[in-house]
Amino acid sequence: MKNNYLSEREMNVMQVLWKYEKPMTVTEIVESEKELTTPTVHTVLRKLLDKGYVQVIDTVQTGKVFARRYNAVVLGQRDLDFLGLTRT
Repeated sequence: MKNNYLSEREMNVMQVLWKYEKPMTVTEIVESEKELTTPTVHTVLRKLLDKGYVQVIDTVQTGKVFARRYNAVVLGQRDLDFLGLTRT
């Protein structure tokens, strides 16, 4: 992992993934957390992928488009505590 800090938005997205405990598309994340927007979630997931906190599980067809499904690699606050990671 590149750094040990999660921004508030990164933590919001991680909490959604932890809460539902299943791979989710950007649309599903946005629908479950109304304060998040699609462009924000795309940006945050790109950063979380780079940091190693999420992974792309697969690609699913939703209507006429294909969407990636993301899964949390770090499972929850206990894992963050164990890894010595903090939120900003």
